[in-house]
Amino acid sequence: MLNEKLALNDGGDSYLVSGKANHNIYNRLDRELLKKSRGNINILTGPIITVPDSASDKRQELHAYENSIIRFAEEGLISLFPSETRQQSH
Repeated sequence: MLNEKLALNDGGDSYLVSGKANHNIYNRLDRELLKKSRGNINILTGPIITVPDSASDKRQELHAYENSIIRFAEEGLISLFPSETRQQSH
């Protein structure tokens, strides 16, 4: 559903607030859709993000990469703004 909403807004800026940046949602984002987007995608999240349970067997500093939102931000596909306080919406 998020992919469809972002596709409909192609060319316009998108602003999302996501409390924990739930990995079940953001790991479904289509990288190719993000690459083609002509608008900016801005996401306010945190300070806590979710990762899959399988991430627990890796070094702690690598856990965040189990959530696509972190990788997409590092690749420059989205702008990620970490919140100092917990967001109410998820």
